[in-house]
Amino acid sequence: RKLEKEERRNKKDKGGGSSRRDKDRRRRDDREDRDDPEQDAQGHRGGGVAEEEEPHLPIRNSLELIESGDLPADFDDRIAKVKAADLEFLTKLNAADLQDIKLEDVEAFVEMLGDKHKEEGGNEEDGEEGPVLATMSMFVMKLSVVILVLTSPDYGLLVQPVNEEEAEAWFNPLRVDAETGELQDPDLVLVTAEHIFSHMQADRAMSHLLMRRPTYRERQEADEEKRLEAEEQARKAAEIAQMEVSRQDLVDHVIKTVNRDDAFMTLPMTLIYIVVFIMLVTSHLAIYDRQLMEKSLEEWLNGRDPKTSADLNIDDMDSWWEWALGVGVEAPLGIPTQHDDQNFTKYFLASRHILIGDIRMQYTAFDGGKKDVWLLNTDLARNFLQVKPGAYLKAAKLAAQDLRDNQGWAKADIEHI
Repeated sequence: RKLEKEERRNKKDKGGGSSRRDKDRRRRDDREDRDDPEQDAQGHRGGGVAEEEEPHLPIRNSLELIESGDLPADFDDRIAKVKAADLEFLTKLNAADLQDIKLEDVEAFVEMLGDKHKEEGGNEEDGEEGPVLATMSMFVMKLSVVILVLTSPDYGLLVQPVNEEEAEAWFNPLRVDAETGELQDPDLVLVTAEHIFSHMQADRAMSHLLMRRPTYRERQEADEEKRLEAEEQARKAAEIAQMEVSRQDLVDHVIKTVNRDDAFMTLPMTLIYIVVFIMLVTSHLAIYDRQLMEKSLEEWLNGRDPKTSADLNIDDMDSWWEWALGVGVEAPLGIPTQHDDQNFTKYFLASRHILIGDIRMQYTAFDGGKKDVWLLNTDLARNFLQVKPGAYLKAAKLAAQDLRDNQGWAKADIEHI
């Protein structure tokens, strides 16, 4: 490209070539020279003057352009053809894949929206290969129209139109006049496909801005979800439209709704009643206190010495009777206390409970038979107490030994004792 530019400059110095195509080429070469990083570096080393801040990019909406007459009469038809053609340029721009955009993609876009350029005069003696840039210069577009179709959401060419910041980063270099270096009005600037393509590829800032957009796949997934949701809503609407409701269906629905609402209305009061009822029952029956008493008595009878406790030592009938004739009977009758009435003797259990009545022993056989005995009320225990009044512990042990040895309470068919 540099050799071609030098050759064209030499021909210009010799006075050859004055066509509009040559002028476009010279303007493009001058603009590329200004964008060349090597020349910029040399300019900075040479003490160049800082560039002035570029003015804001004026963008007119479609209504202003239509009223001004700058849009072609068939512009809406051209937009419709672009949408129907599904151009690769717009597809890749939607996907933010600037590196994959080709010059052919931009040319197809400009050919469908631009106007055919009519050249006035020509120079065929300069020896240049005219067809090289013929396609590029055949169709042109006003820069304001390019900005309009890519930034306005009214036409819907892009899923996410180019915003103002991206438009300034992309299109301001196209507004630079090749001779004066000043920014021109976008309505007065004609651009070709090559202009758009070269600035798109050269401007890394624009690439970075577009890369920050949502990916094309994410937008496709979002569009697919919206489409499926719309189809589901349409299906439900069609089902509702075809549904026939009879009088009985209406009555059933009303009854169901009323019952449901009544249930919801009465649920809070029902919960309150249940909570109050549980509190009254537990407090009236003293369930918690009775549970503590039962556990303490069980632990008292089980035994506090690990060597003689029931849980750690009973594993067969013999060991059970060994425990029963020892700790089992001594636990309720082992701590006597003289009562105020000399005819009674108090026995304390679990420190603060008093034994009232007698000790009952019960067994259940494998065949389902049950039998229970009150030890102090057996004939043997009564006869013993008549001889030795108050010796309740010895009387209970004699009765228990009699059950084991003579009454068959140690036989093998007992399931639970």
